[in-house]
Amino acid sequence: MYMILGDRFGVLHIYHLTSGKSVEIWKSKHLVGAVDEVILGDLDLDGYEDAILVRTTPGMIYVWDSSNFDLLYESLPADYPEIHCFTVGQVDEDPAAEIIVNANQKLHYIDGSTFNREWTSLVDYRATRMACGDVDGDNINEIVLNNGQVVDTRNGDVQWEEDTFHDRIELLDMDGDRIPEVITEGNGTAVKVFDIDSGIEKRL
Repeated sequence: MYMILGDRFGVLHIYHLTSGKSVEIWKSKHLVGAVDEVILGDLDLDGYEDAILVRTTPGMIYVWDSSNFDLLYESLPADYPEIHCFTVGQVDEDPAAEIIVNANQKLHYIDGSTFNREWTSLVDYRATRMACGDVDGDNINEIVLNNGQVVDTRNGDVQWEEDTFHDRIELLDMDGDRIPEVITEGNGTAVKVFDIDSGIEKRL
């Protein structure tokens, strides 16, 4: 088992966990700012999480290859003055997933192969967590923001809206219909499950 940690000094650490101890096997250079969030992503859609993605406080994004720790991408300081959250998902028909960024209250798509910015929304959005998946069963992924909005990846239209999805969200098929539900909870709040394709909250 491996554990990836980012610290407030702007360094990413990878530890190999064995029985009774942990060994640091790699650490990054000093990044610009403190590490805010670390995620793993399958950018080439081969079924393996082949990329380590990090965002830092000043609005920087870094991507490393998870097999050899080569730095694949580093955003420019002026690209995103403020990043609220990010995730990885397939939003078009090309052979690579996209990095989906909620920054400066806009949604941005970054191609996971070329790392070129492909699209920026005209509408403002503001969330602290997001996920991407086909939550309504139309074979097109949606972006689920923890502000309660479910957004069409093709045009940025809000397809469904709830008061809030709380601090943390996860997409998981709870009822076996092969369509993931939105699971949400926060500090001091109960776990809630929303079935977007039926338009209802499921009671636990």
